[in-house]
Amino acid sequence: MGQIINAKLLEGPEPSVRHFELDRGITGMGTCEYFSLADASGDLPADLLARRLFEISGVVSVFIYGNVVSIHSLPGTDWQKLLPPIVDVIRNLFIHYEVNRV
Repeated sequence: MGQIINAKLLEGPEPSVRHFELDRGITGMGTCEYFSLADASGDLPADLLARRLFEISGVVSVFIYGNVVSIHSLPGTDWQKLLPPIVDVIRNLFIHYEVNRV
């Protein structure tokens, strides 16, 4: 069992983009870009987050830098419907995160 992640919603530069500022880093100082579910095949927390976000209908790409997650949606997506499942995925990332144990 892990800790809840708190996220602050920030408007993006265009209607199909939203940024989420998290209360903890996901990638350190690195960046991760995902344009499909196949791009998120790794074992890092950022990979798991991207996979879970791609399960939400309307999410088309995910960019993570440190503690900021940028999500691009399909044009015309209703963000009022998209936000609750996105926030739930972000908030509970470490609660449901499986750690490989030897």
